[in-house]
Amino acid sequence: MKKDDFYNLVFKNYNIPLIIYDKDGSIVDANEAALALYGYKHEEIVKLAFSDIVHPEYIEVALKYADITKKKKQFQGKIIERKKDGTPIDAMIHLGYLLHKNKSFFLAVVEDISKIQKIKGMLQEVENKYQAVFETLHEGVIICDLNGTIREVNPAFAKMHGYEQKELIGQSSEILVSERSKLLYKTFLKTIQEGRTFETEAMDIKKDGTPFDIEVEAMPIDINGEKLSLLTMRDLTPLKVSQKELEASKDFLNRIMQNVSDAIYALDLKGRFIMVNPKVLEITGYSEQAIIGSPYAILIQHDELQKVNEAFQRVIKKGEKIRNFKITLLRKNGSTRNISFNISPIYKEGKVAFVAGTAIDLEEKGCLL
Repeated sequence: MKKDDFYNLVFKNYNIPLIIYDKDGSIVDANEAALALYGYKHEEIVKLAFSDIVHPEYIEVALKYADITKKKKQFQGKIIERKKDGTPIDAMIHLGYLLHKNKSFFLAVVEDISKIQKIKGMLQEVENKYQAVFETLHEGVIICDLNGTIREVNPAFAKMHGYEQKELIGQSSEILVSERSKLLYKTFLKTIQEGRTFETEAMDIKKDGTPFDIEVEAMPIDINGEKLSLLTMRDLTPLKVSQKELEASKDFLNRIMQNVSDAIYALDLKGRFIMVNPKVLEITGYSEQAIIGSPYAILIQHDELQKVNEAFQRVIKKGEKIRNFKITLLRKNGSTRNISFNISPIYKEGKVAFVAGTAIDLEEKGCLL
C-alpha cells in the first residue's frame, strides 16, 4: 500500500474526529467521526470555515490557539465548538501545524473532555498499527536526521542493502551511496534541510559492495518538534533487467521485420498505416514517410475498394481474420501488382486496438494461378 493510501485510510476511518484547515481557516477535509460529531455531510462541512463550527464566544480563543500552533507546531486547549443545530460541544482541541507540498495546514483532533483518556489509548493503538505497517512494508523505509544519520529503518530496507536493522541505526546514510551518486546525495541533504521533497533514481551499494539501482522519494517530517527526513526506496534491479530483456526482444523482432521477404504492416481502426516494413515500401513504391498515416485506399483500385472496405470492417467489428485475400495493388507510379494479403485484429483490454497483417507479391512468388 502506498503511503498516501495508508494515511488516507487512517484519516477517513479513525474513530476520533479529525479536521484539516488551510492557513486561512477554511475546512479542507473532515473524517467520518467529525461529520458525526458536528452533524454535517462532507459536502457541507468543506464549504465552512473554523468560525462556523466554533461557538461565537470562542472565536478569539480559536484565533489565539492558531497563532500559538504556528509558532510551536503543536498545541492543545479547551474550547467550545458547536454542532450544525447549534448545540455546544465542550471539547479539548489538539492542533498540529503541518507543511505538505509547500502548503500550510492545521490538523485538529477534537473530542469531548471526558474522553481524553480514551483518546490517548486510541492514539497509542494507531501508533502500534503504524509501527506494524512500517515493519511489514515491502518498500524500503528509512528515517534520518537532517545530516543523514540513520534513526530507523524497516526490515525491507535493511534486507535490500544486506544489513541487519540494528547495524544501520546511528550510521551515516552516506555509507549506502555509491560513488556515482555522491553528488545526488549532497543535493538530497540540501533539499531536505530546506524543507522540500526530493525524488530521484540513484545507485546504492549493499554491505558486500554490490551496486544496485534504486528509486527514492524523500520528504521532511516533524516528530515531537524534531525535523527529520522520511525516505521510501524501491530496488529497480528487476525493472532494469526487464527493460534490458524488452529491448533485446524489440531488437530481435525489428531484425525479423526488416529482413523477412513478406510485407508486414499495421493499420489503425480508420485504416491508416501506422507501421510498415521495408518490403511494403518495395512493393508499393512509397517512402515510409509518405505511407505512414495514409489510408490503405491509396493502394486499392476503385473497382476493388468496396470489397476491401467490407473485409476491413469485418476484421475491426467482428474480430474476423482474413486469409489469402487477393487484390490488384495500385503502386505509386500507377503500375499494378497482384498481391495476396492476410489481416488480423490485435486486441488490447478486450477490444480491437488496431489490425496487423502480411502480404506477398504473387508475381514475384510465381503464384499467379
